[in-house]
Amino acid sequence: MEQKIKIPISILGAGSVIYIDYPYEEKNERKRRPAVVLSYENGKTKVVLLKISSVEKYEDSKKYPYAYKIKDLQQSGLPKTSYVLADKELLVPDNTQCEGTGRLSLRDLKAVNALHNLAVLANRQTIQNYEEEML
Repeated sequence: MEQKIKIPISILGAGSVIYIDYPYEEKNERKRRPAVVLSYENGKTKVVLLKISSVEKYEDSKKYPYAYKIKDLQQSGLPKTSYVLADKELLVPDNTQCEGTGRLSLRDLKAVNALHNLAVLANRQTIQNYEEEML
């Protein structure tokens, strides 16, 4: 079995597809799973990642409007149909160890960035509406 070399996430650029030990949202456990580096600026201490999933339910764009199906799968290095969850952001320290697998194509990266921006705006709008109701 081929052993992957772990590297610090800070040496990778936006669009890099990696595997990390990702924390569960409800549990104090971790699972090795793919993610895409969304942004990293040299000198910052955090890297923004988005989850990647191969669960078929994300094909339903009405239920999951922020799930993006990767078009250029071979370039990403992922073994099967996968979805970037543009509303599932994780900040990790820049010294986090990961295994690199590939990169999103430029068209996939542009689409993911656009969808992530929409998810952020939708979340801010929801927060703003909630705050206005509380006044």
